Formats: sequence, C-alpha cells, structure tokens
Amino acid sequence: MTPEGRQARATHILTGKVGLIYERHRQHGNWKYVQYVAEVTVEAVEKGEGPNRGDLVYVRYWTRAWTDPSRLPPSGGGQYHNVPREGERLRFYIAVGKGEGVRGTTDKGYEVANPNGIERLPSSR
Repeated sequence: MTPEGRQARATHILTGKVGLIYERHRQHGNWKYVQYVAEVTVEAVEKGEGPNRGDLVYVRYWTRAWTDPSRLPPSGGGQYHNVPREGERLRFYIAVGKGEGVRGTTDKGYEVANPNGIERLPSSR
C-alpha cells in the first residue's frame, strides 16, 4: 500500500514501543497462519481518538506461509516485512472495524492495516 493509501485506510496512527508479543499458530489448508498481539506503549497519536501518550494498547497483526511444496498461488495479506520485535519503536497504521484480521474481524480492536501497516522508526532498538 502506498503511504497515501495507508493514511487513508487507517482510522488511527500510533507510534510506540513494543513490549511483550503473544502469538498463536494454526494451519488452514496449505496455509500456516501466525496471529500476533503486541503490547505497545503509546508515544504519540498521529490520527484518531482513544489512546493517549503513555497508554498501553494491544495491537493485532498476522502473517501466513504456504506449506505445500507446489507453486505458491497468488495471494496477499498479513504483515510480512515488518513483523515487530520486542523493544522496537514503530508506527502502526490501525484500521479499527475494517476486517483486517485473519478472520475478517470488524470489532473495535486495533488491527494493523494490511499489507504494510507497520513502519520502523529511527533508533528502534
């Protein structure tokens, strides 16, 4: 997604430091999914209302991998290149209620916009 596309898709844009990360693995057909929840201490809110500086929020995102030895089918979704690590400072483009999760959840949880809604910041470690 272009920078303009991420801005438009996001209901919230947060910067913060990643704490603990929780993950769940599951297989669905020939896809192995990993669903994550990261604890993020908010440093700044660039778009949206709700969290404030210093608040702890839980951010959800996911990845998937093709497990069949045959050719990978055309696909997209998930966070492939910028999977957070503990201690990193990141910018999160959040799409609340827009069905970004593995199961297309539309609840009010903080789902990272797919496919590239996580951006590394300088001095992230």
